Amino acid sequence: MENSVNKFDFNYHVFKRICTIMMRKSKKISMLYIDYAITASGNDNEVEIKYRFRNALWFTANNKKTLANRIAFPKQQDGKEVKITVQGLFRKQEYSFRLMNDHIIVLK
Repeated sequence: MENSVNKFDFNYHVFKRICTIMMRKSKKISMLYIDYAITASGNDNEVEIKYRFRNALWFTANNKKTLANRIAFPKQQDGKEVKITVQGLFRKQEYSFRLMNDHIIVLK
């Protein structure tokens, strides 16, 4: 039962975003910002990527779909590459980031 509730909730929020994007003149996906931070829980073994995209319906990272504007990753060696796929209205873009010790580098 819990999976169906989560699917309903996910689909409801995606539908709301579709209605918002349909009214816009430009439906192009664009990155507004990306930020790199320690997780809010204070766990030193995780880093958090905060991002925001215009005209995004949902995001896919680590083979999971999400609506959240933050993703936590385990802290590993410098130079780990992370890929986030942004799904828009009839569009999809993939962004690659390199996680460094104290900052993030956008590769595309």
